[in-house]
Amino acid sequence: LTINALNGADTVFTNTNVGIGTTSPGAKLEVDGDILLGTTDKIGWRYSSGNTSYNYITGEDQILTLSGGTWTSSGTQTAVRIKTQQGEKLTIKNNGNVGINDTAPDTKLVVVDVTKDLTTATAETGQGTVSLVSSDDQAADKGASLLFGGRYVTGNTTNVAFGAITGRKENSTTNNSHGYLAFYTAKAAAGSVMNERMRINSDGDVGINTVSPGAKLEIEGDATSDNTAQLIVASGGADNNSIIHFTDDAGGQISQIGTYEGNELTFAAQNTLVFKTNSSTIIGSSDVRMVIETNGALELNNYTSTSYKSG
Repeated sequence: LTINALNGADTVFTNTNVGIGTTSPGAKLEVDGDILLGTTDKIGWRYSSGNTSYNYITGEDQILTLSGGTWTSSGTQTAVRIKTQQGEKLTIKNNGNVGINDTAPDTKLVVVDVTKDLTTATAETGQGTVSLVSSDDQAADKGASLLFGGRYVTGNTTNVAFGAITGRKENSTTNNSHGYLAFYTAKAAAGSVMNERMRINSDGDVGINTVSPGAKLEIEGDATSDNTAQLIVASGGADNNSIIHFTDDAGGQISQIGTYEGNELTFAAQNTLVFKTNSSTIIGSSDVRMVIETNGALELNNYTSTSYKSG
């Protein structure tokens, strides 16, 4: 059966198939052309019987909505899944959990992928499990950020930022990818700008309260109080020992500074223990004020022992 139209877009009935704009429909309904629905109309799929659409697509309120899983209130029930030729790639549960390459996400977002080699990573090579990339033109201090926040007033749904991590370009030189990682926290009223608290630069130097660390670890103190400790080494064990180790390039222990049972301050060295003042360098024998030899001998202000070598 063929129903002719003035514009040539015939409707054809072939056995139980219906074709609109085609004379050889290959399914129950085949349309060759656009389909225009009303503002509240839906394309729906029923669960097993009846006329209720439990899964549907609609453009109501000028918003494209894909709805699924409405036949059950179970939070772990899969509501929406997106598949490719290689299997299910995106899963959304009724409780709002989203899985990428994970069909059973147990948190709001789970992304599953194989381990990547970050030693060759760039934003373009796809070596990260997840990539955050800024769209600015290249310049110093440009890069993507990850923000952490929440509500801060009881009974109020307004969210604020509590902290952030950002990876940014270290310089403005074109074709240069030197970058740094910075950590921010908020300590002020809502709406205030967060402050950078720690930075790891492209050389691996770590700065706390400084954006330009000049050593593997540099800590800039708090100017608000002269009595505030800038570094605390605390014991985590029952013996109350707190120790800082100094090693050589091979990882061998050379010397220590620490407390024993939370009481006396102890200096330990495999070789000579040297104390200097008014000196800008550890290397060399100038400005030595006190030396304790390995045999326990003590010399003050007139150190001449050849056992202490320059360099």
